[in-house]
Amino acid sequence: MATDASIAVSVKDNFSAGITGMKKNLTDFEKEITATTQKIQSLNRQKANVAVDVAKAKQELKEARKAIDDTDESAKRLAEAEYNYANLTSELKSVTSEANAASRALNGLRDQQAKAENRAGGSSAPSGGISAGTGGGGSSGSGSGGILQTLGASGAAGFVGDVLSDTINAYIGSAFDSETGTVISSALSSAATGAAIGTAIAPGVGTAVGAVGGALLGAVSGGAQNFESRDDYFKSLVNDRYEQYNQDIADTLSSGSAVASSREQSRLQFSTLLGSDQAAAEWVDWMQQYGAVTPFSFDDLSSMSRVGLSYGFDTDELKAMMQAVGDAGSALGIEGADLQNIAAYLGRMNSSDKVNLEYLNPLIERGIPAIDYLAEAMTDSADNVEGKQYTAGDVYDAISKGILDGSDAARAIMGAMAEEYAGSMAAMSETYAGKQSTLQDAEDQLNAAMGEGYNAEREKGLDAQIEYLSGETGKQMEEMYSLIGQYQASLENAKEEAMRNAMETATQSDEYQKAMQEGNGAEMGRLLAEAKAKAEAEYTQTEEYQQYLSSQQGMIESLQVELSGSYEALGYSLGQELSKGLKNAEGLVKAAAREINNAALAELSASQAGSWSGGMTGAGAPNYITYSPDVEGSGNAAGLAYVPYDNYRTRLHEGERVLTAAENRAYTGGSGGVTVTGNNFNVREEADIEKIAAKLADEIEQRRRLAWQ
Repeated sequence: MATDASIAVSVKDNFSAGITGMKKNLTDFEKEITATTQKIQSLNRQKANVAVDVAKAKQELKEARKAIDDTDESAKRLAEAEYNYANLTSELKSVTSEANAASRALNGLRDQQAKAENRAGGSSAPSGGISAGTGGGGSSGSGSGGILQTLGASGAAGFVGDVLSDTINAYIGSAFDSETGTVISSALSSAATGAAIGTAIAPGVGTAVGAVGGALLGAVSGGAQNFESRDDYFKSLVNDRYEQYNQDIADTLSSGSAVASSREQSRLQFSTLLGSDQAAAEWVDWMQQYGAVTPFSFDDLSSMSRVGLSYGFDTDELKAMMQAVGDAGSALGIEGADLQNIAAYLGRMNSSDKVNLEYLNPLIERGIPAIDYLAEAMTDSADNVEGKQYTAGDVYDAISKGILDGSDAARAIMGAMAEEYAGSMAAMSETYAGKQSTLQDAEDQLNAAMGEGYNAEREKGLDAQIEYLSGETGKQMEEMYSLIGQYQASLENAKEEAMRNAMETATQSDEYQKAMQEGNGAEMGRLLAEAKAKAEAEYTQTEEYQQYLSSQQGMIESLQVELSGSYEALGYSLGQELSKGLKNAEGLVKAAAREINNAALAELSASQAGSWSGGMTGAGAPNYITYSPDVEGSGNAAGLAYVPYDNYRTRLHEGERVLTAAENRAYTGGSGGVTVTGNNFNVREEADIEKIAAKLADEIEQRRRLAWQ
């Protein structure tokens, strides 16, 4: 017995220290809050006094500026007024900042106090508690003084509840998706709150009822949170797609316009190289088509073409060269600028009629065995009547002697490349990388088409703007812009003049001279900074600046007037549309479905005599659409039990239901049945059975129809 009592006392003492500590914390909070509040009041009084002093100093500064003249007395008065105003302004700013910091600290203390109070008195244990020692002579905990009640009063129970809630939420978030977790967590949280409220009203039954009610409300709240999350995501998605769409259009226009402009320049260049606009247009079209089915880009082909034409190749030879170079490049992994270099060195050999290592080495370095090709060409040459087998050494010897013909060498190398690497480009175009290149060419072509359309239309505006700025109006605009430039320069000149005057005055003052003699750089800097501030202040009082200020104010007022009626067209309406969410989208989907339905019905009505009614579901398939011939339909406002014949025309009303024949048979099964009695059937042959069954079926169907009319 005594042991039980001692345990109860020990447990109580263990928690009393925590409770005492919490109470002490609350008392400390109150003291700190009181001290902070008094500090704020003091700072506010100080702030008010300094603000009055600042206002006085500002007035004195204004009067000193007005009274300024050439005397030292007025200059001294102005300097003192400016110094005083600057100091007081700085002091006001400091006091204001300190007061704001104290207010934030006070708010933080109050939040902490509220949390501490919630922990200290926010929970209470159910009646009964935990008792220790129930034997005779021992002591027992009373219902109101149990350990859980003490824990609740101290906030420990709330702390345990928070830990359990966090743990449960962690497991829920791991086991379910975010939406399910939100609903469950909200339901559990609200159930706990409801249970607490129910316990306060009627322990026991009230606890259960409150828990159930809280759980239901929590589930509803969780569902609302989930919808809000989905709605926010939907709005964000729409905004992202809308911005991406506009950005894609802008990027395509920019890229397409540049490509179209580049191709226009290419046509002009090829007009010069080929001698006519028609030939240039045909060559550019060929390059576009050739680039679409080969790894070459249009720019690669254009560069190679300009090089080849410049070095004497005609268009047929150019096509052969590009085929050979392209096949070699696809087989050897040569691309871009390297392909252009190969074409350039072949062109140099052709145009210069010379063969040297300067032209051959770039080909060899890129994997093209040009020396071997030339050796084979020399061996197979008609001039080789002796049938000599030429080697690489013979080629080098011929190069050093300068006896090789450059044009023949270039064509020999191109022919050998075309033969050895034949079909490589076609094979390359079927690879993933090749298809990527082909797709890029196709997309470039699309972008160029948009760019051509844009450029063609934009040129009209450019021409109009050029004409506008080139005529009499343009001269007037030039004069106006000249005046604007002069005005802007006058503002800068006035400001610089004020700065120069202030600096000269400062550097010639006794204070500055004294500081300079003493080597007091800090004081010299202070005087210069003060002079600069004074100059800026004086500049704002000049006539030039006042005119500028007035013009800016007038501009703002004009913009306000002009935009007051059109701000919606400048983006506000679009912003409102983008702020709409899932519910608006559902309405738009339904409206679109109605339009599709109406269009389908109109098409059906136009294609067949008569009229159609009903709706559309699925992928445009007709569903419960009924056709009626061109006869006057009967009104069945009170309903129709049975459709008497096919293509029966009627009018449907809101809220009514139309069943298919199969649905109607299922719906009417078991009711309105037909019983056949008192009949004798003479069956003379097997065919009579089928005739009797058919007759009975017709009779039963007719009776059923009559029963429902």
